Parts: sequence; C-alpha cells; structure tokens
Amino acid sequence: MIALHVLDTGRVQIHRRQVDPHPRDRLRLPATLLDRRWTDWLSVWSFAIEHPEGVVVVDAGQDPDLVKPLWDVYLRHAVRFDVGEGDRQATRLRNAGLDAGAVRYHVFTHLHVDHVGTGPLPGATVVLNADEWRAGTARGARLRGYMRPGIHDPETVEGDHDLYGDGTIRLIATPGHTAGHQSVLVTPPEGPRILITGDAVYSEAALLSRTIDGVAVAPDRSRASIDRLRGLCAEAPTVVAPTHEPAAARRIADRLVTSV
Repeated sequence: MIALHVLDTGRVQIHRRQVDPHPRDRLRLPATLLDRRWTDWLSVWSFAIEHPEGVVVVDAGQDPDLVKPLWDVYLRHAVRFDVGEGDRQATRLRNAGLDAGAVRYHVFTHLHVDHVGTGPLPGATVVLNADEWRAGTARGARLRGYMRPGIHDPETVEGDHDLYGDGTIRLIATPGHTAGHQSVLVTPPEGPRILITGDAVYSEAALLSRTIDGVAVAPDRSRASIDRLRGLCAEAPTVVAPTHEPAAARRIADRLVTSV
C-alpha cells in the first residue's frame, strides 16, 4: 500500500516579485528584495508517504519558534509566517494517524527555512541531494538562505534516486531554486502519480508557463528543471503538488492531473 498524506504546516507571505519575477534574470533578486507588495497567504505543505517498508516524510514545514536574527535581511523584510503550535509537523502526523517517531526517511527538497522547520524527525534518516548539502555547509551558506537545524550527517544522493528501489518513491534532481533542490515523484499502485515539486515551481500555473521564481540561484538550471517536471507530467497522468500552492491539497484529493 502506498498512501500520501498532505500536512498543513503553516502559511507564508512573500513578495509578489518572488512568484511573478522581473523578466530580466539579473534583476530578479533585487526586484524581489525591493518589492513592497505581498502575496496572499500561501500554504506551507509537507507530506507523509506510507510505504510497506516505512513512512517517508517530505520537508518539515515552518518552525513556530523561529527567531529572525537582526542581520537576516531576507527573513526580516521579505517573508512573513503564520504558524501556530498546532502546525508542528509531529502534531500534523499524529492527526493523520502516524507516529512521528516511526518515520524511516525524512527527505528534504532543499534547505530553506520554511522547508527545514525545526529539523528532522527523531530517528529518521535524513536524505538530501549532495549538491544541496555541499551548498548548505559551504562558508557563508547561512547568508545565502541555507539552514540545517539538527541536520548533521545526512544520506546524500547524486542526481535522481529511487528511495526503496521499487519505483514508488523517486527523488528527482531539480536544481535551480537552490543548488541541489530535489522533487519527489510518488507512484501509487492505482490512480495518478503525485509530483511534489517543492519550490521548483510555486504553482501549477508556473509549471505551465515555465515561470521561475524571483530568488532562484541558477535561472537556466531552474528552467531546465521545470522542463523536466513538464516532461514527467507528459509521460503519465500526474498530479502536481507545489509546496506553496493552496490548491495542491485539493488537487491531490480530487486526483486532478496536470495537462502540459
């Protein structure tokens, strides 16, 4: 049995230019940082996948106890969070009937603050893309937005990775938003596949229009990753589930596939 649970681990607002970026790549980041318009509240989904060999959790949501350092310009001025005690991942897992202490793998799409939360679940093996771990442990990584609370010795993978070797949970290398961003493709025995895109795209509409975000570190790689995600949607019925799209949970529940 393969079953996927969508976990509501908070809400976030970001500047409009982060989801609707300046058309010139060299101006995307400054335009995002200088923007004073905010999006509506966006979701911060994480996911739990029940597999016969052990539960897999994707991302960790946001930390309700987050303290924004005075020096962190991005956290203090470019993002707002609405996260309460009930949004903690362990609480959401318990509400879904799952034991947080029994999770086998904790997969992180990337190391941005709203995806790493308070860190990995106790006892779970952390799985990261090797390029992401190298970027996240390099000098000055924190200044570039990489965070690794409680992550010390993860299992790192190069490129794509079949987590259980049976094709049901595949990690797909989708760099660009960060150095080693990865998405997760879930293939249940019946029904459409679910493509957890993390921040490779912020919405299904962004996937269809090939729109990269305003803070992507490598725009060309980001566009190539979007094209790869589009190819996955074209090869078999696939439900697209970006981390910050409010409609993603309903799309999964209703099995609404994406046509490219």
